[in-house]
Amino acid sequence: LDDAIQAGPDDVRSGQKLLQFPPALKPGNRIDVSGGWHDAGDFGKYMGNAPLALALFLLNEEEFHPDLERDKKGRDALVREAEYTADWCLKMQDKDGGVFERVWSGFTYSGPPEGEKGPRLLDSDKWANVTARWVAAAALGAQSLATLDPAYADKLQKSALKGWDFIENCPTQPDQPWAFGVYPGNDTCFFWAAVELYRLTKKDVYLQSA
Repeated sequence: LDDAIQAGPDDVRSGQKLLQFPPALKPGNRIDVSGGWHDAGDFGKYMGNAPLALALFLLNEEEFHPDLERDKKGRDALVREAEYTADWCLKMQDKDGGVFERVWSGFTYSGPPEGEKGPRLLDSDKWANVTARWVAAAALGAQSLATLDPAYADKLQKSALKGWDFIENCPTQPDQPWAFGVYPGNDTCFFWAAVELYRLTKKDVYLQSA
């Protein structure tokens, strides 16, 4: 399945109501959500988790410079996997800079991914703390890939700055911080995003925000 349909305000999967906010897209709208990683045992894809995993790949590359075989661009397998994940994360960013929370199909199907028939629903809630995780990872990616893939690094930087604008203009917070599918730690996520943007741009405004 390469796309997801906008979830409705009353959509429930596996006993869970998907949306906490009004739908971001028109009813029936579909978006391309191909790529990225499935979660632990289910076939959801989560913007609360993917940026953290992406950041670990990038930090490993930045700190340890692993001695791995590289392609013509100088990218090793970790960098290529990081870009694969970042490609999906970019698809999950809305025009206003916020990121959609997840692609969700529930826990009812058990089998190989290619056997899932869907439909997958787009949980279009745009939490500021989930967006902040992407901002941090995207800013980190812009730094790590500046030499290896300048064009891609520039794309990540623009996405990070756009996400930061969303955080500042729409500081949404979950009513139930530990509810399933909602990722707590607003202050921590905002701090990480600000630090990575400062490292990337050297602008004091981000240092002050941290």
